[in-house]
Amino acid sequence: MKLFVYGTLRAPRIWEAVTGLSFDQCVRAPAQLRGYRIAKVTGGQFPGIAKSGNPSETVGGQLMEGFTKAAMERLDSYEDAFYDRVELEVALVSDDSDERAVSAWAYVIPESLASAVLSPDRWDFEEFMASDYDAYFRAHFG
Repeated sequence: MKLFVYGTLRAPRIWEAVTGLSFDQCVRAPAQLRGYRIAKVTGGQFPGIAKSGNPSETVGGQLMEGFTKAAMERLDSYEDAFYDRVELEVALVSDDSDERAVSAWAYVIPESLASAVLSPDRWDFEEFMASDYDAYFRAHFG
C-alpha cells in the first residue's frame, strides 16, 4: 500500500500515534501531487487538499509505504468524515530533478465540499510544526 501524506501525518509522532507504527519503519520518499491545492480547513489547524483547476499547482508531501492494512484502517478512522480516500497519481521527486509517477492513496476534500470546508489560507507544514503542532498533538492525542 502507498499513501501520499501532505499534512499532519508528515509529523513522526502524529503518524505513530495514529497508525501504531514507527515512522522509521515506513519507506518514505518526497512526492508532489499536481493539479491540487492545499489550504487550512476552516476552523482547524490542519489542511485539506482539493482539485485546483490549475495543472501547474502542486502539493508537496511524502509517499509512505510499508504499512499494514490495519494501519490504513486506523488512518481512515483518524481522518475527518469530509475526506475521501482516493487513488491518485503522484510524482516522486528525486535530487536530480527526475520524476517518476506512481499510484497512491490520498485523503482529498471532494470538489462539492471544498468551498465550504477549505479556507482561502494556504497551509504550510513548517509553520504548523513551529506554531501549532504542540497544541494539535495535545488536543488529539493527550
